Amino acid sequence: MIEIMVWSSKEIKKKGLTCLNKNFIQAYLVVLVIRLIADIPALFFNQGSSIRSLSLSGSALLLAILLAGTIFIYLPLNAGKNRFYMDLNDGSAEFDTLWHFFTRGKKTYLSIVKGMTVRYLTVLAGGLILIVPGIMQYYRTFFTPWILAQHPDMTAGVAMQKSREMTAGQKMNLFIMQLTFLGWIALCFFLSYRFSLILPTGIGRAVSTAIYALPAAYYHAAVAALYTKLSQHLL
Repeated sequence: MIEIMVWSSKEIKKKGLTCLNKNFIQAYLVVLVIRLIADIPALFFNQGSSIRSLSLSGSALLLAILLAGTIFIYLPLNAGKNRFYMDLNDGSAEFDTLWHFFTRGKKTYLSIVKGMTVRYLTVLAGGLILIVPGIMQYYRTFFTPWILAQHPDMTAGVAMQKSREMTAGQKMNLFIMQLTFLGWIALCFFLSYRFSLILPTGIGRAVSTAIYALPAAYYHAAVAALYTKLSQHLL
């Protein structure tokens, strides 16, 4: 029988903030780099006229490049980000951890790529069927990227099963914790909007990304603290 851990958003966010304060600059830069890389596709698609002028084969090639970049660059970086925040929660973290899975050999790299891809495809498949199954699958496998970051040799199937065990009875609590960050997101949206009115498009987007990275760092620190708490008896 799976033991359901008791926790509150206030408790977890306090632990996350405490960890974040230990090394805020590096924690912020890790998230900023991730968000800047995630914004690259938007730079392409913002050039509407240029995209429309591409041939069918050209558009297909562009999409293939962006998909490959997501799978082989962004997902391993995302796992490295998770690893950084877990290290931060344990008391010591280095910015270089962001590139962790690019430096651990071909086997580990391909294992993390496969595991992360399978998880996101599973969530996507659930969402394509119906919205509710997609949301449920998202929360069931919520900790899969974190489990894989800590145990990169674990298969995606095993990691997702561990995540299901960790999130049993916790899905609503997870949802509520995410809702508590809405105030920060609203503030960032307001600031980003104001800057977008007075800055050129490219600079405005960069400033917006930098602003949103602030609550994102807080959020990831909180999730790392929660992961540590819920994984104690399962991993």
